[in-house]
Amino acid sequence: MYPRLFKTLILTMLTINIAWAQGPSLSWSGNLYKKSYEYKRLHKKFSKQVCSGGADQKYYKYLRSYRGSGFYLPLFGNDIDRAAIKSNLSHFKKKVSFIEKTEKKLKKLEKLPSFEEVAAPLRESLRKLLNYKKIYSQELGKKELDKLKKKSNEELASLKKHLDIFFEKVFFLKSYNFPNDHLKNRREFELSKFKEDTKSKKKANRVFFFRKIVEDGTYNKKNGGSDLYLRSTLDTLYLTVKKERNFISENLRYDLEWTLRYVEKVLSRGKEEQLDRLSDWAERTQRNYDFYKDIVKVNNKDKAKKLVKDKNEATIKLKEYVYTKQAEAYKWWMKQPELMRAVYVLETILFNEVGRVDGPDALERADVAQIVLNRVEHPFYSSLDPNQELVKHLGLSEEKYKDNKWLNTLFRVGEFSFTYHYISSVVKIFCPDMSYVGRSLRDKNVKISLKAIKNYRKDFDVLRYFSRVSMLGKIDMSTVWHGYKHFPERPGYEVGTQRNLVRLYLGDKYQYLYSFTDPKGNPFEVIKIGDETYSVTWVKGRPKFFKYRDPHLFKYFIKK
Repeated sequence: MYPRLFKTLILTMLTINIAWAQGPSLSWSGNLYKKSYEYKRLHKKFSKQVCSGGADQKYYKYLRSYRGSGFYLPLFGNDIDRAAIKSNLSHFKKKVSFIEKTEKKLKKLEKLPSFEEVAAPLRESLRKLLNYKKIYSQELGKKELDKLKKKSNEELASLKKHLDIFFEKVFFLKSYNFPNDHLKNRREFELSKFKEDTKSKKKANRVFFFRKIVEDGTYNKKNGGSDLYLRSTLDTLYLTVKKERNFISENLRYDLEWTLRYVEKVLSRGKEEQLDRLSDWAERTQRNYDFYKDIVKVNNKDKAKKLVKDKNEATIKLKEYVYTKQAEAYKWWMKQPELMRAVYVLETILFNEVGRVDGPDALERADVAQIVLNRVEHPFYSSLDPNQELVKHLGLSEEKYKDNKWLNTLFRVGEFSFTYHYISSVVKIFCPDMSYVGRSLRDKNVKISLKAIKNYRKDFDVLRYFSRVSMLGKIDMSTVWHGYKHFPERPGYEVGTQRNLVRLYLGDKYQYLYSFTDPKGNPFEVIKIGDETYSVTWVKGRPKFFKYRDPHLFKYFIKK
């Protein structure tokens, strides 16, 4: 019995690996533009049928009801988790005090510091650190390298002092509880949120409630613009620089330059806007404090139950609507030709996961499309969880949906956040963006998708990707993943006109950022000439320039 079972398992694993290595069996031939037009007509029909009767507006109505008055309620069973609230309640009082003190301190200033005043020392220190890193990359003798390392460490110490002064000058941009370790908080939550035992559920509630308190910032009353990403990045910047050793890391360099660009905009808006923001923040935090103080009182159990009941009802309505519409979209595309179904899955993912951040070359979209193709042939990623909400709303037997690998890959729970009922972009699954910008982006994505299907890349066996820039605090969530390793960085397309770049490079008129080795083992330097960043390597004794692909936007991972 056991040898036969073992043999069956081995054959199954071999079948999976062979299928994955060969890629999807789907292929097509003919004219790209005709296929694209065929999809466009079909997609328009889909939009009219599935996104009818104001379907998108109904979604937003349910979403507003779900979000309620804006007060987050940690739930445990059919009641609020009072322990999670009580354990964090003291933070509200401290937070109100922190904001009011910040506002008072800011009022005493005649005006905000100039950008040059806060940025100049940091920029000079950064210039020196990058220069030390550049010289170090040129592989000098050990004695010279040791001296260089010492100089760089001394300048890092200087950078830390300059940053302390910087944080004091822009004190009004610090987050409450500064500096918050957003990666630690996120990791603690992730490790507990899916566990079913009471202790883990309680911990997840407590940590998430704390995150709600510290992951906060000011808003512009006119346009709703938040500075949360700046405040959280300042947290990470402070913690990163304290641990920096020997030579400045690329993450620190990137975050520091990003911060300075953002701070320049903030300072240009003047003191009064910052005071308005702080005043509003204090009032909002006080309202939160009053609400939570009130809701945990024993004599307010009925009120709490009513809130939970309303919340549960709103959640049920939102879920029911979203997953009914998702099931409608799923069944609609089930009936279409496989190629058209595949394009729908690919372009929907590209639209919502990448957008337009990778510019006209669309290399990140091409890579994400390939990852989807890889997932389609992977048994885990291309199957639905029998317990996920969509399955309940499909009303189909497992036999009828298990082989719909394309749609299953899109809707697999836990993989694409835009498919969640509470993420507003979920509406684009069944009500696609039909604006001019939306249609234009979709047209490009359809062609990218068709090309990806036709030209399957066996050498790119990536299953996951990650965008550090999009994360609150610019944390690296890949450190939480197990069983995956980083796929090597790659350059973009070759730069057209090289002569002037070569001249400047050979004349040492560039700023060195860092080095990487591509999947083929070719070494590259990442450099800046003027305001442009390039990847440069040596070919036949001559530097060759390529466009730079920003790994802070997208980084890719393969199984270990």
